[in-house]
Amino acid sequence: ILDSGSKTLQQTQEKLREGVAAIGDYVTNKLDTSPRLGGVPMLSRSLSAPSALPNPLLGPDERCPVAEGVRAHGRILDVPGAVSLRGSRPTNEDAVQEVVVPDVNGDLWVISAVADGHGASAERADTLVREFCFAAEQQLRGEDISDDHPVSDGPPTTPEQAAESMNRWLEYAIDLTDRENTRGGATLVVAVYDMKRAVIHVLTLGDSQALLVDIATGTILKQEFLLWRDLGDSSVRENKEPQLCLTIPHDANSDKELRRYAAAMPGRYVEAAKRPDCLDNENRRLLVIDGDTFTLEPLRSVEPPTHQFFARTDLKPLQRCPEIQSWPAPTTAFLLLLTCDGPFSKNAFPSPQHLARFLVQPEQYVTEVPHTILTDMRISGWLQSVGVDLDTLKGLSFSQWLEKVGERVPRAIDVLWLAAYQPSIQRLQVASTCGSLPSVHTDPWSAMVLAADFAIAHLSDDNITMSATVVSAVQETPIHSAVGSPLPSDQ
Repeated sequence: ILDSGSKTLQQTQEKLREGVAAIGDYVTNKLDTSPRLGGVPMLSRSLSAPSALPNPLLGPDERCPVAEGVRAHGRILDVPGAVSLRGSRPTNEDAVQEVVVPDVNGDLWVISAVADGHGASAERADTLVREFCFAAEQQLRGEDISDDHPVSDGPPTTPEQAAESMNRWLEYAIDLTDRENTRGGATLVVAVYDMKRAVIHVLTLGDSQALLVDIATGTILKQEFLLWRDLGDSSVRENKEPQLCLTIPHDANSDKELRRYAAAMPGRYVEAAKRPDCLDNENRRLLVIDGDTFTLEPLRSVEPPTHQFFARTDLKPLQRCPEIQSWPAPTTAFLLLLTCDGPFSKNAFPSPQHLARFLVQPEQYVTEVPHTILTDMRISGWLQSVGVDLDTLKGLSFSQWLEKVGERVPRAIDVLWLAAYQPSIQRLQVASTCGSLPSVHTDPWSAMVLAADFAIAHLSDDNITMSATVVSAVQETPIHSAVGSPLPSDQ
Protein backbone atom coordinates (compact mmCIF):
# COMPACT_ATOMS: atom_id res chain seq x y z
CA ILE A 1 0.00 0.00 0.00
CA LEU A 2 2.73 2.46 0.98
CA ASP A 3 4.71 1.80 -2.21
CA SER A 4 1.70 2.14 -4.50
CA GLY A 5 2.18 5.86 -5.03
CA SER A 6 -1.44 6.65 -4.17
CA LYS A 7 -1.79 10.34 -3.40
CA THR A 8 -5.44 10.92 -2.64
CA LEU A 9 -7.68 9.70 0.15
CA GLN A 10 -9.86 7.88 -2.36
CA GLN A 11 -6.89 6.05 -3.85
CA THR A 12 -5.66 5.11 -0.38
CA GLN A 13 -9.09 3.79 0.54
CA GLU A 14 -9.16 1.69 -2.62
CA LYS A 15 -5.78 0.19 -1.75
CA LEU A 16 -6.94 -0.50 1.78
CA ARG A 17 -9.96 -2.34 0.46
CA GLU A 18 -7.75 -4.46 -1.78
CA GLY A 19 -5.45 -5.24 1.15
CA VAL A 20 -8.26 -6.21 3.49
CA ALA A 21 -9.88 -8.32 0.78
CA ALA A 22 -6.63 -10.28 0.51
CA ILE A 23 -7.30 -11.81 3.93
CA GLY A 24 -10.85 -12.69 3.04
CA ASP A 25 -10.36 -16.26 4.24
CA TYR A 26 -10.45 -14.88 7.77
CA VAL A 27 -13.04 -12.18 7.26
CA THR A 28 -16.65 -12.62 6.16
CA ASN A 29 -19.78 -10.55 6.32
CA LYS A 30 -22.78 -12.46 7.57
CA LEU A 31 -26.02 -10.60 8.21
CA ASP A 32 -28.96 -12.18 9.98
CA THR A 33 -32.11 -11.50 7.98
CA SER A 34 -34.41 -13.37 10.33
CA PRO A 35 -38.06 -12.37 9.78
CA ARG A 36 -38.53 -12.58 13.56
CA LEU A 37 -36.89 -9.19 13.89
CA GLY A 38 -39.06 -6.18 13.33
CA GLY A 39 -37.95 -2.60 13.98
CA VAL A 40 -34.86 -1.41 12.17
CA PRO A 41 -32.00 -3.91 12.38
CA MET A 42 -28.71 -2.10 12.74
CA LEU A 43 -26.27 -4.90 12.20
CA SER A 44 -28.00 -8.08 13.24
CA ARG A 45 -25.91 -11.21 13.20
CA SER A 46 -26.02 -14.82 14.13
CA LEU A 47 -22.41 -15.41 15.04
CA SER A 48 -21.29 -18.99 14.67
CA ALA A 49 -18.00 -20.32 13.41
CA PRO A 50 -16.20 -19.08 11.47
CA SER A 51 -15.84 -15.50 12.64
CA ALA A 52 -18.52 -13.18 11.29
CA LEU A 53 -16.85 -9.84 10.74
CA PRO A 54 -17.32 -7.33 7.92
CA ASN A 55 -14.21 -5.83 6.38
CA PRO A 56 -12.89 -2.98 8.54
CA LEU A 57 -11.71 0.41 7.32
CA LEU A 58 -14.23 0.56 4.48
CA GLY A 59 -16.31 3.41 3.22
CA PRO A 60 -19.72 4.08 4.85
CA ASP A 61 -21.57 2.75 1.81
CA GLU A 62 -19.94 -0.65 2.24
CA ARG A 63 -20.56 -1.25 5.94
CA CYS A 64 -24.36 -1.53 5.96
CA PRO A 65 -24.79 1.25 8.56
CA VAL A 66 -28.57 1.34 8.90
CA ALA A 67 -28.94 3.58 11.93
CA GLU A 68 -26.37 6.34 11.56
CA GLY A 69 -27.46 9.92 12.06
CA VAL A 70 -30.96 9.09 13.32
CA ARG A 71 -32.59 12.21 14.79
CA ALA A 72 -35.14 11.68 17.53
CA HIS A 73 -36.17 13.22 20.85
CA GLY A 74 -33.66 16.03 20.51
CA ARG A 75 -30.70 13.68 20.08
CA ILE A 76 -28.68 12.35 17.17
CA LEU A 77 -28.19 8.59 17.36
CA ASP A 78 -25.33 6.76 15.67
CA VAL A 79 -25.36 2.98 16.07
CA PRO A 80 -22.56 1.80 13.82
CA GLY A 81 -23.19 -1.86 14.49
CA ALA A 82 -21.29 -4.58 16.29
CA VAL A 83 -18.08 -6.49 15.77
CA SER A 84 -17.16 -10.04 16.66
CA LEU A 85 -13.78 -11.67 16.07
CA ARG A 86 -12.91 -15.29 16.60
CA GLY A 87 -9.87 -15.64 18.83
CA SER A 88 -7.79 -18.76 19.23
CA ARG A 89 -10.92 -20.91 19.40
CA PRO A 90 -12.28 -23.46 16.93
CA THR A 91 -15.57 -21.54 16.78
CA ASN A 92 -16.98 -18.14 17.58
CA GLU A 93 -19.61 -18.93 20.20
CA ASP A 94 -20.68 -15.31 20.79
CA ALA A 95 -23.80 -13.58 19.51
CA VAL A 96 -24.86 -9.96 19.20
CA GLN A 97 -28.09 -8.21 18.23
CA GLU A 98 -28.98 -4.54 17.80
CA VAL A 99 -32.30 -3.00 16.82
CA VAL A 100 -33.95 0.41 16.81
CA VAL A 101 -37.64 0.04 17.64
CA PRO A 102 -40.44 2.61 17.31
CA ASP A 103 -42.94 1.74 20.04
CA VAL A 104 -46.74 1.89 19.89
CA ASN A 105 -46.57 5.67 20.54
CA GLY A 106 -43.92 6.33 17.88
CA ASP A 107 -41.12 6.84 20.42
CA LEU A 108 -37.73 5.29 19.66
CA TRP A 109 -35.95 2.64 21.69
CA VAL A 110 -32.50 1.15 21.08
CA ILE A 111 -31.98 -2.47 22.13
CA SER A 112 -28.49 -3.98 22.18
CA ALA A 113 -27.58 -7.46 23.40
CA VAL A 114 -24.29 -9.38 23.65
CA ALA A 115 -24.05 -13.03 24.70
CA ASP A 116 -20.71 -14.71 25.32
CA GLY A 117 -21.31 -18.34 24.45
CA HIS A 118 -19.39 -21.36 25.68
CA GLY A 119 -19.61 -25.12 25.64
CA ALA A 120 -18.42 -25.40 22.01
CA SER A 121 -21.72 -24.10 20.64
CA ALA A 122 -23.27 -20.72 19.84
CA GLU A 123 -26.83 -22.07 19.81
CA ARG A 124 -27.83 -20.81 23.24
CA ALA A 125 -26.15 -17.42 22.79
CA ASP A 126 -27.83 -16.94 19.40
CA THR A 127 -31.25 -17.86 20.73
CA LEU A 128 -30.96 -15.70 23.85
CA VAL A 129 -30.14 -12.46 22.04
CA ARG A 130 -32.60 -13.07 19.21
CA GLU A 131 -35.56 -13.98 21.41
CA PHE A 132 -34.85 -11.34 24.07
CA CYS A 133 -34.91 -8.64 21.39
CA PHE A 134 -38.02 -10.17 19.84
CA ALA A 135 -39.86 -10.18 23.18
CA ALA A 136 -38.83 -6.57 23.84
CA GLU A 137 -40.05 -5.45 20.42
CA GLN A 138 -43.39 -7.17 20.87
CA GLN A 139 -44.12 -5.47 24.19
CA LEU A 140 -42.92 -2.07 23.00
CA ARG A 141 -45.33 -2.36 20.08
CA GLY A 142 -48.14 -3.31 22.48
CA GLU A 143 -48.37 -6.88 21.21
CA ASP A 144 -48.26 -10.21 23.04
CA ILE A 145 -44.91 -11.96 23.08
CA SER A 146 -46.57 -15.37 22.71
CA ASP A 147 -49.67 -17.24 23.87
CA ASP A 148 -47.79 -18.23 27.02
CA HIS A 149 -46.42 -14.72 27.59
CA PRO A 150 -49.24 -12.19 27.03
CA VAL A 151 -48.39 -8.54 27.43
CA SER A 152 -50.98 -5.87 28.07
CA ASP A 153 -49.06 -3.00 29.61
CA GLY A 154 -47.18 -1.71 26.54
CA PRO A 155 -43.89 0.19 26.83
CA PRO A 156 -42.52 0.58 30.40
CA THR A 157 -42.53 4.16 31.65
CA THR A 158 -40.59 3.83 34.95
CA PRO A 159 -37.38 2.04 35.95
CA GLU A 160 -39.42 -0.35 38.10
CA GLN A 161 -41.64 -1.27 35.16
CA ALA A 162 -38.57 -1.62 32.94
CA ALA A 163 -36.95 -4.03 35.42
CA GLU A 164 -40.10 -6.17 35.46
CA SER A 165 -40.32 -6.09 31.67
CA MET A 166 -36.67 -7.01 31.12
CA ASN A 167 -36.94 -9.92 33.51
CA ARG A 168 -40.07 -11.05 31.62
CA TRP A 169 -38.21 -10.84 28.29
CA LEU A 170 -35.35 -12.84 29.76
CA GLU A 171 -37.70 -15.52 31.14
CA TYR A 172 -39.27 -15.86 27.69
CA ALA A 173 -35.87 -16.20 26.00
CA ILE A 174 -34.61 -18.74 28.53
CA ASP A 175 -37.85 -20.70 28.36
CA LEU A 176 -37.53 -20.93 24.59
CA THR A 177 -33.87 -21.99 24.71
CA ASP A 178 -34.72 -24.70 27.23
CA ARG A 179 -37.66 -26.00 25.19
CA GLU A 180 -35.53 -26.08 22.06
CA ASN A 181 -32.79 -27.85 24.05
CA THR A 182 -30.13 -25.56 22.65
CA ARG A 183 -26.53 -26.55 23.15
CA GLY A 184 -23.93 -24.61 25.06
CA GLY A 185 -24.29 -21.87 27.64
CA ALA A 186 -23.96 -18.10 27.56
CA THR A 187 -23.52 -14.95 29.55
CA LEU A 188 -25.84 -12.08 28.63
CA VAL A 189 -25.76 -8.30 28.82
CA VAL A 190 -28.56 -6.16 27.37
CA ALA A 191 -29.05 -2.39 27.20
CA VAL A 192 -32.44 -0.84 26.46
CA TYR A 193 -32.20 2.89 25.72
CA ASP A 194 -35.49 4.76 26.14
CA MET A 195 -34.77 7.84 24.03
CA LYS A 196 -37.90 9.77 24.98
CA ARG A 197 -37.36 9.49 28.74
CA ALA A 198 -33.55 9.61 28.45
CA VAL A 199 -32.99 6.45 30.50
CA ILE A 200 -30.77 3.44 29.85
CA HIS A 201 -31.87 0.15 31.40
CA VAL A 202 -29.18 -2.55 31.66
CA LEU A 203 -29.56 -6.26 32.45
CA THR A 204 -26.50 -8.40 33.15
CA LEU A 205 -26.14 -12.11 33.75
CA GLY A 206 -22.56 -13.34 33.87
CA ASP A 207 -19.31 -11.54 33.19
CA SER A 208 -20.16 -9.64 30.00
CA GLN A 209 -20.34 -5.93 30.81
CA ALA A 210 -22.03 -2.64 29.94
CA LEU A 211 -20.43 0.76 30.44
CA LEU A 212 -21.41 4.37 29.82
CA VAL A 213 -18.56 6.58 28.64
CA ASP A 214 -18.07 10.35 28.38
CA ILE A 215 -17.18 10.66 24.72
CA ALA A 216 -15.18 13.84 25.32
CA THR A 217 -12.73 12.36 27.84
CA GLY A 218 -13.01 8.59 27.52
CA THR A 219 -13.82 8.18 31.21
CA ILE A 220 -16.59 5.96 32.55
CA LEU A 221 -19.39 8.19 33.82
CA LYS A 222 -20.40 8.33 37.47
CA GLN A 223 -24.06 9.01 38.26
CA GLU A 224 -26.84 8.32 40.71
CA PHE A 225 -28.66 5.23 39.51
CA LEU A 226 -32.41 5.49 39.05
CA LEU A 227 -32.66 1.81 39.99
CA TRP A 228 -30.28 -0.96 41.02
CA ARG A 229 -31.85 -4.33 41.59
CA ASP A 230 -30.07 -7.67 41.88
CA LEU A 231 -32.60 -10.47 41.62
CA GLY A 232 -29.99 -12.93 42.83
CA ASP A 233 -28.84 -11.01 45.90
CA SER A 234 -31.40 -9.42 48.21
CA SER A 235 -28.62 -7.60 50.07
CA VAL A 236 -28.22 -5.14 47.18
CA ARG A 237 -30.04 -1.97 48.19
CA GLU A 238 -31.05 1.09 46.27
CA ASN A 239 -27.95 3.29 46.46
CA LYS A 240 -28.50 7.00 45.91
CA GLU A 241 -24.80 7.86 45.90
CA PRO A 242 -23.10 8.36 42.51
CA GLN A 243 -21.78 5.07 41.12
CA LEU A 244 -19.73 4.18 38.07
CA CYS A 245 -22.03 3.32 35.17
CA LEU A 246 -20.24 0.00 34.78
CA THR A 247 -21.76 -3.38 35.50
CA ILE A 248 -19.83 -5.70 37.80
CA PRO A 249 -18.84 -9.08 36.31
CA HIS A 250 -20.47 -12.08 37.95
CA ASP A 251 -17.40 -14.25 38.49
CA ALA A 252 -14.93 -15.32 41.14
CA ASN A 253 -13.00 -12.05 40.80
CA SER A 254 -15.90 -10.27 42.51
CA ASP A 255 -16.01 -10.29 46.32
CA LYS A 256 -19.75 -9.71 46.05
CA GLU A 257 -20.14 -12.91 44.03
CA LEU A 258 -18.06 -14.87 46.51
CA ARG A 259 -20.40 -13.74 49.27
CA ARG A 260 -23.34 -14.89 47.14
CA TYR A 261 -21.72 -18.28 46.56
CA ALA A 262 -21.10 -18.69 50.30
CA ALA A 263 -24.68 -17.70 51.17
CA ALA A 264 -26.03 -20.17 48.60
CA MET A 265 -23.97 -23.02 50.06
CA PRO A 266 -24.19 -22.87 53.87
CA GLY A 267 -21.82 -25.16 55.64
CA ARG A 268 -19.42 -25.29 52.70
CA TYR A 269 -16.00 -23.61 52.64
CA VAL A 270 -16.01 -21.12 49.76
CA GLU A 271 -12.98 -19.10 48.71
CA ALA A 272 -11.17 -17.79 45.64
CA ALA A 273 -7.69 -18.80 44.52
CA LYS A 274 -5.40 -17.08 42.07
CA ARG A 275 -5.36 -18.83 38.72
CA PRO A 276 -2.21 -20.92 38.32
CA ASP A 277 -1.49 -19.44 34.88
CA CYS A 278 -1.44 -15.85 36.18
CA LEU A 279 1.75 -13.82 35.97
CA ASP A 280 2.92 -11.65 38.85
CA ASN A 281 1.09 -8.60 37.50
CA GLU A 282 -2.27 -10.41 37.25
CA ASN A 283 -4.85 -11.28 39.88
CA ARG A 284 -7.51 -13.41 38.17
CA ARG A 285 -9.24 -15.89 40.47
CA LEU A 286 -11.06 -19.21 40.38
CA LEU A 287 -13.79 -20.46 42.70
CA VAL A 288 -12.80 -23.07 45.30
CA ILE A 289 -15.45 -25.03 47.23
CA ASP A 290 -14.25 -27.39 49.97
CA GLY A 291 -10.89 -27.58 48.24
CA ASP A 292 -12.30 -28.33 44.77
CA THR A 293 -11.43 -25.74 42.09
CA PHE A 294 -14.09 -24.84 39.52
CA THR A 295 -13.46 -23.27 36.12
CA LEU A 296 -16.88 -24.14 34.66
CA GLU A 297 -18.82 -21.28 33.11
CA PRO A 298 -22.22 -21.94 34.78
CA LEU A 299 -21.07 -20.12 37.88
CA ARG A 300 -21.80 -16.91 36.03
CA SER A 301 -24.26 -17.43 33.22
CA VAL A 302 -27.41 -18.89 31.67
CA GLU A 303 -27.19 -22.66 31.35
CA PRO A 304 -29.51 -25.38 30.06
CA PRO A 305 -30.91 -27.70 32.74
CA THR A 306 -29.09 -30.64 31.16
CA HIS A 307 -25.64 -29.03 31.41
CA GLN A 308 -23.01 -31.30 32.92
CA PHE A 309 -22.43 -28.75 35.66
CA PHE A 310 -25.86 -29.47 37.14
CA ALA A 311 -25.10 -33.17 37.42
CA ARG A 312 -23.93 -32.05 40.84
CA THR A 313 -27.24 -31.00 42.32
CA ASP A 314 -25.52 -29.39 45.29
CA LEU A 315 -24.14 -26.71 42.97
CA LYS A 316 -27.48 -25.69 41.45
CA PRO A 317 -27.92 -22.74 43.86
CA LEU A 318 -24.98 -21.05 42.14
CA GLN A 319 -27.03 -20.42 38.99
CA ARG A 320 -27.12 -16.64 38.56
CA CYS A 321 -30.22 -14.43 38.49
CA PRO A 322 -30.09 -11.14 36.55
CA GLU A 323 -28.90 -7.82 37.89
CA ILE A 324 -30.72 -4.76 36.54
CA GLN A 325 -29.67 -1.11 36.66
CA SER A 326 -31.22 2.07 35.26
CA TRP A 327 -28.92 4.95 34.38
CA PRO A 328 -29.88 8.51 33.40
CA ALA A 329 -28.81 9.13 29.80
CA PRO A 330 -26.38 12.08 29.87
CA THR A 331 -27.35 15.35 28.19
CA THR A 332 -23.85 15.51 26.68
CA ALA A 333 -22.45 13.15 24.06
CA PHE A 334 -21.86 9.60 25.28
CA LEU A 335 -20.88 6.10 24.25
CA LEU A 336 -22.89 3.10 25.44
CA LEU A 337 -20.68 0.03 25.09
CA LEU A 338 -21.53 -3.64 25.60
CA THR A 339 -18.71 -6.18 25.58
CA CYS A 340 -17.94 -9.77 26.41
CA ASP A 341 -14.87 -10.50 28.54
CA GLY A 342 -12.68 -11.16 25.48
CA PRO A 343 -10.94 -7.75 25.41
CA PHE A 344 -9.71 -8.36 28.97
CA SER A 345 -8.32 -11.85 28.36
CA LYS A 346 -4.65 -11.97 29.39
CA ASN A 347 -5.04 -8.32 30.44
CA ALA A 348 -4.84 -7.24 26.80
CA PHE A 349 -6.95 -4.34 28.03
CA PRO A 350 -6.31 -4.28 31.78
CA SER A 351 -9.78 -2.89 32.55
CA PRO A 352 -12.98 -1.55 30.94
CA GLN A 353 -11.61 1.95 31.51
CA HIS A 354 -8.61 1.12 29.34
CA LEU A 355 -10.91 -0.14 26.58
CA ALA A 356 -13.01 3.03 26.79
CA ARG A 357 -9.91 5.22 26.47
CA PHE A 358 -8.72 3.29 23.42
CA LEU A 359 -12.06 3.81 21.68
CA VAL A 360 -12.21 7.54 22.47
CA GLN A 361 -8.51 8.52 22.39
CA PRO A 362 -6.68 5.76 20.47
CA GLU A 363 -3.65 7.85 19.47
CA GLN A 364 -2.95 8.89 23.05
CA TYR A 365 -3.58 5.38 24.34
CA VAL A 366 -1.16 3.58 22.03
CA THR A 367 1.64 6.06 22.78
CA GLU A 368 1.26 5.26 26.48
CA VAL A 369 1.36 1.47 26.05
CA PRO A 370 5.17 1.03 26.15
CA HIS A 371 5.55 3.56 28.98
CA THR A 372 2.86 2.88 31.59
CA ILE A 373 0.04 0.59 30.45
CA LEU A 374 2.38 -2.25 29.46
CA THR A 375 3.15 -3.14 33.07
CA ASP A 376 -0.51 -4.11 33.61
CA MET A 377 -0.67 -6.34 30.52
CA ARG A 378 0.26 -10.03 30.42
CA ILE A 379 2.37 -9.45 27.33
CA SER A 380 4.87 -7.52 29.47
CA GLY A 381 5.75 -10.59 31.52
CA TRP A 382 5.75 -12.70 28.40
CA LEU A 383 8.17 -10.34 26.61
CA GLN A 384 10.47 -10.40 29.62
CA SER A 385 10.34 -14.20 29.65
CA VAL A 386 11.71 -14.27 26.09
CA GLY A 387 14.54 -11.89 26.93
CA VAL A 388 13.11 -8.49 25.95
CA ASP A 389 14.19 -5.52 28.10
CA LEU A 390 11.01 -3.46 28.55
CA ASP A 391 13.00 -0.23 28.91
CA THR A 392 14.12 -0.60 25.28
CA LEU A 393 10.48 -0.37 24.16
CA LYS A 394 9.65 2.99 25.69
CA GLY A 395 10.77 5.12 22.77
CA LEU A 396 8.96 3.14 20.08
CA SER A 397 6.17 4.52 17.91
CA PHE A 398 3.01 2.44 17.62
CA SER A 399 4.04 1.03 14.24
CA GLN A 400 7.49 0.13 15.64
CA TRP A 401 5.83 -1.43 18.68
CA LEU A 402 3.61 -3.56 16.45
CA GLU A 403 6.65 -4.65 14.46
CA LYS A 404 8.42 -5.71 17.65
CA VAL A 405 5.39 -7.61 18.92
CA GLY A 406 4.74 -9.08 15.47
CA GLU A 407 8.24 -10.52 15.40
CA ARG A 408 7.95 -12.29 18.74
CA VAL A 409 4.38 -13.51 19.19
CA PRO A 410 3.99 -15.76 16.08
CA ARG A 411 6.92 -17.88 17.23
CA ALA A 412 5.14 -18.84 20.44
CA ILE A 413 1.52 -19.53 19.43
CA ASP A 414 -0.16 -22.46 17.74
CA VAL A 415 -1.78 -22.58 14.29
CA LEU A 416 -5.29 -21.91 15.57
CA TRP A 417 -4.18 -18.83 17.50
CA LEU A 418 -2.08 -17.68 14.56
CA ALA A 419 -5.15 -17.73 12.30
CA ALA A 420 -6.74 -15.10 14.56
CA TYR A 421 -3.53 -13.21 15.27
CA GLN A 422 -2.32 -12.58 11.72
CA PRO A 423 -5.30 -10.63 10.34
CA SER A 424 -5.51 -8.56 13.54
CA ILE A 425 -1.86 -7.54 13.54
CA GLN A 426 -2.08 -6.79 9.81
CA ARG A 427 -5.07 -4.49 10.22
CA LEU A 428 -3.34 -2.67 13.08
CA GLN A 429 -0.17 -2.25 11.03
CA VAL A 430 -2.14 -0.84 8.10
CA ALA A 431 -4.07 1.54 10.34
CA SER A 432 -0.89 2.74 12.10
CA THR A 433 0.56 3.94 8.80
CA CYS A 434 -2.56 5.66 7.45
CA GLY A 435 -2.72 8.78 9.62
CA SER A 436 -4.83 9.01 12.76
CA LEU A 437 -6.38 5.87 14.16
CA PRO A 438 -10.19 5.80 13.94
CA SER A 439 -12.03 6.72 17.15
CA VAL A 440 -15.69 6.75 18.16
CA HIS A 441 -15.62 10.42 17.12
CA THR A 442 -14.60 9.71 13.54
CA ASP A 443 -15.56 6.11 12.78
CA PRO A 444 -17.07 4.18 15.72
CA TRP A 445 -17.33 0.89 13.88
CA SER A 446 -13.71 0.78 12.72
CA ALA A 447 -12.64 1.90 16.21
CA MET A 448 -14.32 -1.19 17.66
CA VAL A 449 -12.70 -3.44 15.04
CA LEU A 450 -9.24 -2.11 15.88
CA ALA A 451 -9.91 -2.39 19.62
CA ALA A 452 -10.68 -6.08 19.09
CA ASP A 453 -7.57 -6.38 16.91
CA PHE A 454 -5.48 -4.68 19.60
CA ALA A 455 -6.66 -7.20 22.19
CA ILE A 456 -5.91 -10.20 19.98
CA ALA A 457 -2.50 -8.79 19.03
CA HIS A 458 -1.68 -8.47 22.73
CA LEU A 459 -2.36 -12.11 23.63
CA SER A 460 -6.11 -12.22 24.19
CA ASP A 461 -7.04 -15.75 23.17
CA ASP A 462 -10.80 -15.33 23.54
CA ASN A 463 -13.52 -14.45 21.06
CA ILE A 464 -14.24 -10.71 21.19
CA THR A 465 -17.69 -9.23 20.67
CA MET A 466 -18.73 -5.61 21.22
CA SER A 467 -21.72 -3.40 20.52
CA ALA A 468 -21.66 0.40 20.56
CA THR A 469 -24.23 3.18 20.59
CA VAL A 470 -22.99 6.75 20.14
CA VAL A 471 -25.37 9.58 21.05
CA SER A 472 -24.60 13.23 20.37
CA ALA A 473 -25.47 16.25 22.45
CA VAL A 474 -28.88 17.87 22.09
CA GLN A 475 -29.41 19.24 18.60
CA GLU A 476 -31.92 21.74 17.27
CA THR A 477 -32.62 19.80 14.10
CA PRO A 478 -35.64 18.28 12.39
CA ILE A 479 -36.69 14.98 13.94
CA HIS A 480 -37.03 11.84 11.86
CA SER A 481 -37.31 8.19 12.72
CA ALA A 482 -34.70 5.60 11.80
CA VAL A 483 -36.48 4.83 8.54
CA GLY A 484 -36.98 8.42 7.53
CA SER A 485 -40.69 8.86 8.30
CA PRO A 486 -41.55 11.88 10.46
CA LEU A 487 -42.48 11.41 14.08
CA PRO A 488 -45.25 13.52 15.68
CA SER A 489 -44.25 17.17 15.91
CA ASP A 490 -44.37 17.17 19.70
CA GLN A 491 -41.58 14.56 19.73
